[in-house]
Amino acid sequence: MSVVASIGISVFEMSFVELMLTESVKESQSAFYAADTGMECVMYWDNLNFKPETAPMFSTSTTKNIKCNNQDITVGDNGWINDQDQFELLFFDDINNNGVQDPPDEKTTSCADITLTIKPDGSKKTESLGRSRYGEASCATSYPGRAERGIEANF
Repeated sequence: MSVVASIGISVFEMSFVELMLTESVKESQSAFYAADTGMECVMYWDNLNFKPETAPMFSTSTTKNIKCNNQDITVGDNGWINDQDQFELLFFDDINNNGVQDPPDEKTTSCADITLTIKPDGSKKTESLGRSRYGEASCATSYPGRAERGIEANF
């Protein structure tokens, strides 16, 4: 009897550990995708409006309105402190499968903090930090059990 109980406990423990690892991988993937989406958004808008004969899309002397993940964002509205601007993207469970956030049905599942830096030579650096398990807290707030993944691009 004790052998059967011991085997049962061992199988349960292995299953529990596997479930925890699976959840960790899911959170890591969610954080990476959030960071990647933030990075792609900045690069998309920068390339979409690139014309050598006109002013660049992003400039420390102007503000620009862009749209990422169905969210309207004004880049540069923070005053380009130290030639940097930051903005945040939020990602939601699409319970209604309609591609838009429908509160209160949907909760925020991940977010990304994006920092765009314009260097004196005109080149740009974008840092995107994706976070999973956003919950009800701010993207910048520590939230137990979430994963963080970052991407940096220089262009």
